[in-house]
Amino acid sequence: MKQTETDLKRTLKDYLALNGIFSWPVTQGIASYRGAPDRVMHLNGKATYLEIKLPKGKMSENQQAFYYQCQTDGIDYYVIRSLEDLQALVECPKTAPKLKSGGVKAQSSGIIPTKKKGTRI
Repeated sequence: MKQTETDLKRTLKDYLALNGIFSWPVTQGIASYRGAPDRVMHLNGKATYLEIKLPKGKMSENQQAFYYQCQTDGIDYYVIRSLEDLQALVECPKTAPKLKSGGVKAQSSGIIPTKKKGTRI
């Protein structure tokens, strides 16, 4: 059976809960902020935004704009595409990729989109 984004969100929520990590979903709807991430978690005293996508999922323009605002403000934001991505981030946050300019950076803790002039994510 093919995994859906909803299945992945549920798996990640359960993983965080089982590991005692405080997190909550960001409610989507008519009054929500367009482009807001799917989930927020507290990790090592910091709030961290998580955008959950399937391996081939793409970020919308609003999601990209939200990400770039986080990058500008120095806020942790990760695109999580699998349970393994989240596990790597939780188990070793100090080695998680930092926000940098220059394209799309793929690392063990997920794919972190970064803006490069003239490119799209």
